[in-house]
Amino acid sequence: MVAIVVFPSKFENVTNIQSLGYRHLLNCNNKQYPPRTYQRGSYWVLENYVRASHGNIKCYESITYTTHGDFTFLDNVIPLVARWRAPIGMSLYAPGTDFKTTLDSIRYLRECSGDDADLVKQYVTFHIYFHADHIPVSIPSSYSVLNEFYQCPETPPYKSVLRKDMFKNQKNLTYPINVGRNIARDAAITHFIFPCDIELYPSLHVVLKFLEMIARNDSPLLNKKPRVLPAFEIKGNTMVPDNKTELIKMLQGQNASLFHEHSCRQCHAIPSMSQWEEAPEGVGMPYRLYFKMVAESSVNPVTQSEMLNISFHNLSYTAGGGGKEKKEILKHLSGCFRSGRLCAILGPSGAGKTSLLNILSGFRKPTEDSSLLVNGKNVADGFIRRKSSYIPQDQSHLGKLTTNETLGYAAELKLPSFVTKDEKQRTIAKVIQSLGLEKCEDTWVGELSGGERKRVSIGEELISNPPIMIFDEPTSGLDSVSTVQVCTHLRSIAHAGRTVICVIHQPSSHVLQLFDDLFILSGGHCLYNGPVDDIVPNFEEAGFFCPQYYNRADFVLEVASHMRDGNLDLLITKAMELGYSVQTTNQNSNNQPSPVYESTGNLSTVSYTTTSLAASIQGGISSLQNLYVQGNNNSNEVILNDFSFPISQWKQFRVLLSRTVLCNRREFIVTHLKIISHLILGFLIGLAFYDFGNDGNKVHSNAAMIFILMTVVFFSNALPLILLYPSEAKIFHREYMNNWYGFFPYFYAKILAEIPTMLLCTILTLIPSYIISGQPLEGFRITLTTIMFILTSITSFFYGFAVGAIFDVTMGIFMLPVTGMPMLIFSGFFIPYNQMPWIMRPISYFPYFRYLYEGMILAIYGYNREDLNCSTETCLFKSIDMVIELLDVKQNNLMLDMGCTILWIVVLKILSFVALKIKLKKVAI
Repeated sequence: MVAIVVFPSKFENVTNIQSLGYRHLLNCNNKQYPPRTYQRGSYWVLENYVRASHGNIKCYESITYTTHGDFTFLDNVIPLVARWRAPIGMSLYAPGTDFKTTLDSIRYLRECSGDDADLVKQYVTFHIYFHADHIPVSIPSSYSVLNEFYQCPETPPYKSVLRKDMFKNQKNLTYPINVGRNIARDAAITHFIFPCDIELYPSLHVVLKFLEMIARNDSPLLNKKPRVLPAFEIKGNTMVPDNKTELIKMLQGQNASLFHEHSCRQCHAIPSMSQWEEAPEGVGMPYRLYFKMVAESSVNPVTQSEMLNISFHNLSYTAGGGGKEKKEILKHLSGCFRSGRLCAILGPSGAGKTSLLNILSGFRKPTEDSSLLVNGKNVADGFIRRKSSYIPQDQSHLGKLTTNETLGYAAELKLPSFVTKDEKQRTIAKVIQSLGLEKCEDTWVGELSGGERKRVSIGEELISNPPIMIFDEPTSGLDSVSTVQVCTHLRSIAHAGRTVICVIHQPSSHVLQLFDDLFILSGGHCLYNGPVDDIVPNFEEAGFFCPQYYNRADFVLEVASHMRDGNLDLLITKAMELGYSVQTTNQNSNNQPSPVYESTGNLSTVSYTTTSLAASIQGGISSLQNLYVQGNNNSNEVILNDFSFPISQWKQFRVLLSRTVLCNRREFIVTHLKIISHLILGFLIGLAFYDFGNDGNKVHSNAAMIFILMTVVFFSNALPLILLYPSEAKIFHREYMNNWYGFFPYFYAKILAEIPTMLLCTILTLIPSYIISGQPLEGFRITLTTIMFILTSITSFFYGFAVGAIFDVTMGIFMLPVTGMPMLIFSGFFIPYNQMPWIMRPISYFPYFRYLYEGMILAIYGYNREDLNCSTETCLFKSIDMVIELLDVKQNNLMLDMGCTILWIVVLKILSFVALKIKLKKVAI
């Protein structure tokens, strides 16, 4: 990318700022910048390898702009130095053959850039670094680089090499971003440094203006809180503005925008922006940065500080116990999973793949002597679970939501409350675009293909940008084309900085090549953990030879299944030794690799160094010095984490309630047919018992009508609720385990979403049957009867919910009538209480149907109702007292009936709650 900028006509002399009078404010020491070679962990560093000619600058005289990259970033140097015009320190990653291209690119900038070459020579110092495993063949001395003649080519070297031909890309090396940042920062010669990405172009004269501000020593500067300089993005085909007037015109013409406005506007909001726009040129807030937009990945990257690397040693897991025979599933595994790389776990059935995933996800605990580290440190219980997203093999979704709605509800639950609605929509749009879901954006998820549903599942978790993503057979059930599409998306997700781990079942050669690393399991042992390209040589050392043109995945699975001859124990031993070397920070010998962690707070790479390799360094590297590990890698240190949800539980409840209501409204059987069927049933019951309510000759039949109506309402509501939890169990488990929401918001959202429809159906059944059957149309009796039927509905709700939570669907359908029939038998309808054997009478106080039925009878016949009509001359039950005596109920028991029913509702609710909690603990992902 070549930036088009307007250069100022003269250099900014940094030595003229000594008179600003702020020297006494800084407590700094002057620093020389001679060339030196040292080892930084597992990386060799050529510090000040190509030095700027500005000479020694006092520590308080200027600001050093520190940045990093590889040679492909060097097209940004000219526009950067033209605007900065002060010291710039740039660390360049140049492993293997990339070193020569990097060196030629530096020479080109210093010798072949026309008038701008003097700027590069005067201000830019280049540091070069590379891994000890990828040392260049020849490294000339710093003196020769500065003084040898260079023949300028027509095309800049940093443009003449294709990315696919770079040594870094051919070897699938991860760019060590934090290493480069730290090298440039440590080499800076001034007190003030400006660490920044090289694509960020500073405003003109910012160095001089900043130092003038420091010299004034205004009261706001006494506040030690750090301040972030606001930044703007401009379109790639536009010129960088030189002043505020030009910038405002670009903002108005939509050729410029706030930095990251489309991904997180609030993250980079500028205080008092309107006042600054209205102020005259040069007044107020003069310090701005302009960002030249470049092509970016369609997947949101994980920030460097959020990258997490998982390593483990002696990891074991035993299943069974509690009366069952114990079985060792995982046996002393050692290895690591690195951020920025896509790793596949391969192995035959029963090798322990799912158990390993469950431990890595935080759903299972290994044995006590196991060591599981994140970024080289122990972690608190639940840390990995909070930082990871688990996508199971069986993709379950709410089928009546569209793709856009599914991702929308995920955004509402997973993004913090301060993220605006527009920002959430932009995030959703980017996820849809990055996963290729544009064509099915408005399609119900239940109508999507298998590959599309898997991508929707990935998108749901990508909303919150998790640093760790774990997939259980993401390609299961997909055709070859869909498999490649899904794995390609997973590769993009991993290369954006995430740790992505997948269990894969027999991948094709094409699919296998999409992965960076493999972890191979056999009988609970690790056979290999490393790059895909090193599988065959590693296995050949143990006597396993892969035939030419043979699928390497099939080959390793055959080895893991003991179908090929070779030394399997040697593979296991080598894997354990390599995994153990990742855990230790001590060098046991000169030839044994030890890990080096480079970080600015979190580990970004796990690497190895062998000090004997130093002998191959030629020319400029003449000695080994400054061997150290940066950062604290004490394995006893514990990483803690805030376990709170991004939004409050009240908001979780509202979002879940909205989602459930929307799905119920779209379910024709659940809502429309249920309402219609209950209404029809109410008319049928009313017509069958037409005008029985006030006839003394039909008291038995009227009581039967009340009993039938009660059982119809109870079982018609309870039976569907058996399916309520099982139908969404997998969705609930996945979302709950991935920390979308808490238990209580889900529990009460389901209750509140289902009860209104259930109560509506109950009322629609009651009204026609009550009126047509000739029950008394007195206000308080109608109210009492309605209350008893509402209590019946709520009881049936929690009864059906509890049965569905405790049992599976088949057993639940069986258990509902089995447990309900004894309640009906002792309800008092079939056998009056006074006619029961005395030994059975205590049991009659237990069933909730007794209190429901007795309460309904009292609502209809109790409380001094007038005598009934008689359709014949003789009427035994014309008197209400006779009716009450016949039905064996007591006049003053209505409040007791209501109270006992409410107590039953509380008990059933608690039972449902406990059953769900127990299932969550036992659920096997």
